[in-house]
Amino acid sequence: IFRLKKNLHILQVDGATSIVLYIKVILLTVSSIQKIETAGTMAKAKTLLKSQNFDFVILGAFLPDGNGIELLKWIKQNYPKIIVILFTNDSNPCFRRDAEKAEVDHFLDKSMGFETIIKILKHHSTTTNYNDTKIQNIAY
Repeated sequence: IFRLKKNLHILQVDGATSIVLYIKVILLTVSSIQKIETAGTMAKAKTLLKSQNFDFVILGAFLPDGNGIELLKWIKQNYPKIIVILFTNDSNPCFRRDAEKAEVDHFLDKSMGFETIIKILKHHSTTTNYNDTKIQNIAY
């Protein structure tokens, strides 16, 4: 079990239920995560974001009512301090560029392994200012 300094509030957004469940099980090994919310659609994610405070969003690329890049742009426009991890099977360089233009904090290919998410959470939770750390500063 990882012990982090901050009680984290995480929103996990993905259209694939199996991915949501698997990541949630992994996140439950992090003792300092206070709350994990899940959303399978962009609409539900927006509703949750408007009603609660989140430290991180773990975002899938494809949702039934939109795509991850659209939601990423909306999050960064409305909640710029939230750290967004885009977790996808789409490793297309154009998709990654679009995510970086939309100010994604971390772009992870699912083939890198789900444990990388824990590494990122651990890193950010020990940093006093989340925004001091950019994508290149964390070794995946």
